[in-house]
Amino acid sequence: MVSLVRKIPLAVFLLFGLSLAVHLWGIEFPARVVFDEAHFGLYATKYIAHEYYFDIHPPLGKLILALGAWMGGIQPGFSFEAGTPYGPMHFWILRMIPALFGSLLPVLAYGIMRQMKFSQRAAFMAAFFVLFDNALLLQSRLILMDSMLLFFIFLSLLLFIRLRMQRFPSKHWYVFAFLCGLSIGGAMSVKVIGFGILGLIWLWFLAEYKVFRESTKSLIPRLAFLLVLPVLVWFSLFIVHFALLTKSCEQNCGYVLENDLSGIHPRGSLNEQSFSSFNALKEGNLLTKLAYEYLSMFTNTISQEASHPYKSKWYGWPLLIRPVLYSEAFHNGQVQLLYFVGNPAVWWGSFLGVLLFAYVMAISYFKLRKAIVERKTMENVCLLYIGFGIFWCFFALADRPLFLYHYLAALMFACMISALFLDWLFCHLSRAQQKAAFTAVLLVVIACFLYVAPFTYGFSVDKHELKERTFLFLWK
Repeated sequence: MVSLVRKIPLAVFLLFGLSLAVHLWGIEFPARVVFDEAHFGLYATKYIAHEYYFDIHPPLGKLILALGAWMGGIQPGFSFEAGTPYGPMHFWILRMIPALFGSLLPVLAYGIMRQMKFSQRAAFMAAFFVLFDNALLLQSRLILMDSMLLFFIFLSLLLFIRLRMQRFPSKHWYVFAFLCGLSIGGAMSVKVIGFGILGLIWLWFLAEYKVFRESTKSLIPRLAFLLVLPVLVWFSLFIVHFALLTKSCEQNCGYVLENDLSGIHPRGSLNEQSFSSFNALKEGNLLTKLAYEYLSMFTNTISQEASHPYKSKWYGWPLLIRPVLYSEAFHNGQVQLLYFVGNPAVWWGSFLGVLLFAYVMAISYFKLRKAIVERKTMENVCLLYIGFGIFWCFFALADRPLFLYHYLAALMFACMISALFLDWLFCHLSRAQQKAAFTAVLLVVIACFLYVAPFTYGFSVDKHELKERTFLFLWK
């Protein structure tokens, strides 16, 4: 174990330490229910009360929150109505769980880049962009599930890269295939979009077989570990979900259950019969119940008629169009805001890097007939681009209100791609110029992070300062 720790670069410890600091500092503010904490905090306590609820997301994220609530002595009964003061409840325990998952995201970005054999400089920049993005940070500091989703998505990607490095058949191949399958199952079991990592991996297998002419001898084990195992994990977690929710719910049962089951019933309020069929868990076959519930989850994820003042179009997300107001409070002529808005240097810069790197590679290959990177590196770059496309363009299919935070998985892929592009650019400079350019990039990211920080941490600002800090963004 000691020898293993010694092999971990100092940069990883630095990144993780900084990440913990920015995620945990002041996490108890504001001491009231913020945005979708109203849903996920409530659902976590439903497991402790053993009362059934219905949500459009699979159960793993809420189960993890419930475990933390149970260990922290949090009792059910709190309404979690948005804006309600938490009072004496140890709500910070629930916020710490997503924060810890979020703290690991820069480390995962660094590990993925290094395992792909990219330079330490490129890996550090990618992790630095993830670490100092205000949107990723805020989403990880509240009782929300996105940091857990991102953790399992990118842990799966890291394990998949390690799996590709192993010789088949070997002990290490089976170990990494098993761990990767568990992690994929975890991603699928937090949110439906987690299925995207399963799609990415199997699209890559298809490319290996059809394009790179890889051997098909490991196909059956791959099916077992990277398809069947994730589905078994997903199915097992639903069994745990149903086993814990043994009582019928009388109130606060989940907004979908109470107001809308699109795709299963006509839109509108549930009638008494349909409510009973979902709420009476002891009746009927488990498989039927699971299929019925998951179909409802999927159809509500893809299609909802509800409107929202902060909804946005998927194609505008890279430009930071339409940030989301999470919380506001007024005190002594000043305002305290929590706004879901990203670091402009990270969001705009990463998207520009994605476009420019693709352009440079295309021009080099099709006009000059020469790739700017070797084949193995190109394979890894393509894997990142496919991941970016899957987790961004998937939402073009959704007929429901979408929000800026749905871009977060694609953003992390964009951070890695743009770091590669910058690293490639730096290689064309002198050593002194490379150091200056590298330092300048980090300083710009830090400056923009501090510029947006009042909206991330809820610092008090007056009207003049508020105007100064919002002129950059397309708020409406």
